[in-house]
Amino acid sequence: GFEMSEIHVQPRPLSVHNWIMIIAGSALYALSVNLFLSPLSLFAGGIVGTAQLVRNLLGLTDVSFDIVGILNLSFNIPLFILAYKAMAKKTFYGTAVSLAVQTMILSFIPTPSMPLISDTLAGIMISGILGGIGCGIVLSNGGTAGGLDLLGLYLTGRLKDFSVGKLAMFYNACLYSICGILYDPGTAIYSVLWIVFFSLAVDRYHTQNIEVELMIFTHKPEVAQMILSKYV
Repeated sequence: GFEMSEIHVQPRPLSVHNWIMIIAGSALYALSVNLFLSPLSLFAGGIVGTAQLVRNLLGLTDVSFDIVGILNLSFNIPLFILAYKAMAKKTFYGTAVSLAVQTMILSFIPTPSMPLISDTLAGIMISGILGGIGCGIVLSNGGTAGGLDLLGLYLTGRLKDFSVGKLAMFYNACLYSICGILYDPGTAIYSVLWIVFFSLAVDRYHTQNIEVELMIFTHKPEVAQMILSKYV
């Protein structure tokens, strides 16, 4: 097979537009969890879901602010350190900004006492789609939302046949199994539905963005010919 490292593309510096989009995407993701998912007593996937579970297990639900934001940040710091060498500078900065926005919103935007949407399935779908679009926006503008993406960056160069998708599937399967045991199977099943909608939305948004960038990138005939000869 071909080696992706044969083509070297210098990452562009983060523009004002990139910064605004990373902030907006991170806010959309965090709000989708706080406003639509948390009132349903369901769990997001990945590190945020782990933070929600730890908060509940420690009984930290009655403090003046939601401890999920701080826990999520705390869990991400060691992952940041692990992934640092594998990250481009703009990815590092974009991810740091994303996590800062997530921390503030998850901590200080109050979770409604009652679900904003009475239909559970509709609430899960809206939360998953909005959260997925938010993460897709962050990824498409040079950052990541942290969490399993950071762990994936670290493990990609160390494990054969590794992918972030496989990591996410394994991690979330373990997380939701624990939720199902500690609470009830319905909680786990509904949370799995959330991650399905979320993943589909991330893939859809991010893939469309990559396709658009590729079309623009290949306006130069010599570059188009190189890609066609190598990858098609």
